[in-house]
Amino acid sequence: MIVILAFMPKSQDCIVAYTEFTNHFNKQYSSEKQQTFCVNFAQFLKIKPICELCEVTEIFDISEEFLTGHQPLQHVPSAKASSTCQQVYCSAPDPLPALKSLPQQVDLRELGLITKAKNQLQCGSCWSFGTIALLENSILRDQKKLTQTTFKKNALTLDLSEQFVLSNTYGFSKYCEGGDTVSALNFQIENPKIWKTVETTANYPYNQIKNKIYHTQNTYFNPKLAQEQYLLPYKEHYRSNLTDVIGTLKTPAVSLLKGSKQMDIQKVQMYLARGLAVITSINTKVSSQSSSILTSYAGNYALQGFKCSGKSDHQVLIVGYGTFKGVKVWVIKNSWGSGWGSEGHMYVERGTNQFCMEQYAYAVIPKQYNPNDGIFTEKFPSAYSLKRGTTGLDKDDGSFINLKQPKGWQYYARIISIVLAVLGAIAGSISSIVIIRRKRQGSSRAGAYNV
Repeated sequence: MIVILAFMPKSQDCIVAYTEFTNHFNKQYSSEKQQTFCVNFAQFLKIKPICELCEVTEIFDISEEFLTGHQPLQHVPSAKASSTCQQVYCSAPDPLPALKSLPQQVDLRELGLITKAKNQLQCGSCWSFGTIALLENSILRDQKKLTQTTFKKNALTLDLSEQFVLSNTYGFSKYCEGGDTVSALNFQIENPKIWKTVETTANYPYNQIKNKIYHTQNTYFNPKLAQEQYLLPYKEHYRSNLTDVIGTLKTPAVSLLKGSKQMDIQKVQMYLARGLAVITSINTKVSSQSSSILTSYAGNYALQGFKCSGKSDHQVLIVGYGTFKGVKVWVIKNSWGSGWGSEGHMYVERGTNQFCMEQYAYAVIPKQYNPNDGIFTEKFPSAYSLKRGTTGLDKDDGSFINLKQPKGWQYYARIISIVLAVLGAIAGSISSIVIIRRKRQGSSRAGAYNV
């Protein structure tokens, strides 16, 4: 698999840099996208002095407003009116027994349980991409037990349709204007006539612009799969919380929270150790510079120092934990394409609620999952070219290698600055020597006149 990595333009001029950008990522020229690129590039130049490892990524031609799309639900029902599972988080408690021990590190990408990262493009549809990423993991975890040949695939070939989720989910979800994975899952259970199965991208490719008209008309897509291939890849559980909330008594969503807004970190690690991914959310705008730093993230360092503030605005998937460059981290799958971050993923410091991500944690349990299964140790074909100690998590002994950074305009600017400084010093020395000689010559003449 070829992954086009982030890079550093040699020019600070946004027009020239955009040409480098389109050539590097094999993109076609667009005057509109060039304007967006120049806005993002200007922000990039501002943050570069404090973010040496930031680089230009393939999403620099996408406006910041389209890179998110998570709309949080209420955690507590309204006292003034009846609430539904499209307004509050309806979920079930964790039904799985605790594991006696946890692996030091887990990366579901290495185990072949995570499909390659996709790109939500000009649409606030992160919630649908997060939902599909969660369900793809569920299918891959069950791949040996499934009877539906359509879905009996590995991480290289499985590709569920985000468009099918986007177009067939109403209630709280607002197409490209935002939504939430938990409400989307509950909508599936509450609407069996619409939700008979998940679908494939081959049947319903992602075209968020063309298909928006159908959503505005409340028209949903019917499955193209043969009925014997239908699959909703999760178990259903009776929800024990919010029993007075209007909605189905069953839900696929399992809460991994302590109380209403605190992640149970140990439970999340247990699910990951079992081979099960966990959906979460982040706030990309916890600071004035955090959004630009995220846009410029090349996956070569752990994200730290982004203290929680505000509400979450972006849905992502937790696919691992461990250490990266010596920092305890979560491995997070994003929906900004495989050319962003570490093949579409980021490493975020664990245990410190970076970007507010440790306030949201839900999972689904695969349809064929055995609750007595312990730590997942099998390895299926992987969609990733990771290497422990470099692009992947650190080696188990804690060792790692810092990869060399690309030589962009900063590098050449430093070289030029050094050369100019040296030339300036030489010129200054020459000037000093000339002045001294002239003074000596003047003194000699003055002495002659005194004689």
